[in-house]
Amino acid sequence: MNVALPLRRRGHAERRVLRLIRGEGLEREPTPGARPPRRVPPSATSSQLAHFTRLRSLAMRNGFQIQATGAPYVSADELRLLAWIAACQRVAGRDMASHSDHAFVRAVGRCADTLVAIGLRLPPLTLYATQLCHNGAGRPVPADITSEVRSTATGG
Repeated sequence: MNVALPLRRRGHAERRVLRLIRGEGLEREPTPGARPPRRVPPSATSSQLAHFTRLRSLAMRNGFQIQATGAPYVSADELRLLAWIAACQRVAGRDMASHSDHAFVRAVGRCADTLVAIGLRLPPLTLYATQLCHNGAGRPVPADITSEVRSTATGG
C-alpha cells in the first residue's frame, strides 16, 4: 500500500523541489488570482538540473515511486527524498549511510548542494514529513545522513 498526499498541502519550496525531482523544471506554478512574486524565483543551469535527473533515475532504480509530472499527489517515497535532501542541507543531518547504493546517496547530497547554490532551502518541517505517511509498510527513514553524503559527495 503506497500512501499519497495532496501536493497542494506541501509548501512552495517543497513543491518546487518535487517539480525538479519529477523533471518539470523550476518554474513557479501559476496561482489563479495571485499577485506577481516580489522576488524572482531562483533558476538552475542545465548541469544543475542534470543532478535531479540522475537522482530521479537512481531513485526509481532503487524502487522509489516518483509521480509523473503534473501529478496532484505526493508519494511516500517522494516525501522520503525531500526529507533526505532537507537533512543534507543542514549541518547536523540524518544519515542514509545504511542505503546500499552509494551513487544514490551521492546524488541526494548533490541535489541538496544544488538547491543551496540556487538559494532554495527546504524548511525544517520537511524532515518530519515521512512520519506523517509512514505506516510500517514503507521503507524506514534511516537515522543519521550527512557524514556519508558529505564524504561521498566530496570524494573523501
